[in-house]
Amino acid sequence: MRNNSTDLELAVNRTYSGGPLRINLTDANGNPVNGTVEVAGTELGPTGADGVLMTVAPREQFTVPLDAD
Repeated sequence: MRNNSTDLELAVNRTYSGGPLRINLTDANGNPVNGTVEVAGTELGPTGADGVLMTVAPREQFTVPLDAD
């Protein structure tokens, strides 16, 4: 799934419930962006300098909002 609102692109690799979840945040030029990620209302942390956050997917359906630094 991709969302490219504003000048950022958020890509979330689909996975199964409870499986690995890779979140990638980039700018309009494809450069990595450090941003804070939330899943299901719980803050997971920053994507880091590489723009990537690896985590475990929640068991229920979820949305991934972001707050770019």
